[in-house]
Amino acid sequence: MKYFITILMFVILSGCNKKEEQPKNNNSEFLSVQKDSLILIEQEKVIADIKFNMAEKEVKMKIKKFIHNSQKLDYDYGSFKTYDYLIGNYKFSEYGVRDYYYEKKLYKFEIEGDLIEWKYLDTELKEQVKHIYNVITPKYGKPNLSYEILASYQMNEDYSYLIYQWKIGKKEIEIRVEDTGSYYRVNVLIFLADIEKLLREKEKLKEKEQTDSAKEIF
Repeated sequence: MKYFITILMFVILSGCNKKEEQPKNNNSEFLSVQKDSLILIEQEKVIADIKFNMAEKEVKMKIKKFIHNSQKLDYDYGSFKTYDYLIGNYKFSEYGVRDYYYEKKLYKFEIEGDLIEWKYLDTELKEQVKHIYNVITPKYGKPNLSYEILASYQMNEDYSYLIYQWKIGKKEIEIRVEDTGSYYRVNVLIFLADIEKLLREKEKLKEKEQTDSAKEIF
């Protein structure tokens, strides 16, 4: 009798364990489908209602709308007012929104952050990186690549340095720190990776051809 009860208890407990494990598998599959759906939808989106492969005329109109919607009153001196341009708490320049085209279709979008003095490299600049990171991460999760912010003496003028990178299907998002020479800024790049790679390869080939043709001069 005791032997029978022992076997019965084992069967019951085994059945309970199987039932508990099942939701974990379903949850994993659900998250995978959810991620794939996000990639399928979001890989076409640049920012706001701007999408890749749009024509320049349409993009320019939507950029004006995007900048206007990002405008927040900073100071009000009666007839004189100053504004910040914000994505969350990340400050960008209204004159630093740039669009790039391949075969007359949008493939890359750049947003330049406000200029920051070198003495605020460890404070304000890091805060700006954090602010834009906090906007992107809740939607796309942790970045695929991440790097530490270099010290000022480690950076070169007119270079930008990758800090974070997300890969969303054929789209990539990068947060970069740029050394302009006198100032620093935090930039955001959103682009189609395959076209960016293609254009870089074309540029390298062009440089090689120019070098090879110049050899005949000597």
